[in-house]
Amino acid sequence: MATQADIKAKLDALTANVADEDTVIAGLETLLGNLGKMISDLKAQLANADIPQGLLDQVDAIGAAVTSQKAKIVADVVANTPAA
Repeated sequence: MATQADIKAKLDALTANVADEDTVIAGLETLLGNLGKMISDLKAQLANADIPQGLLDQVDAIGAAVTSQKAKIVADVVANTPAA
């Protein structure tokens, strides 16, 4: 039979694993958010330069993809992270 100390140790380990998952997910959200900001900043810098419209459109497409896929990527990470 498990003792209270055994149960407490297992609950503490489970709590730590859940906290780690939240940290990883938050880190991924931050990474993608920062990537989107970097793309926006790049677009603003390119808009003031003599850059062909096709390149500006490409930067726009990349930024839109990052923004639209952010929630899906985070959801996929959550769904495909095995329970500890």
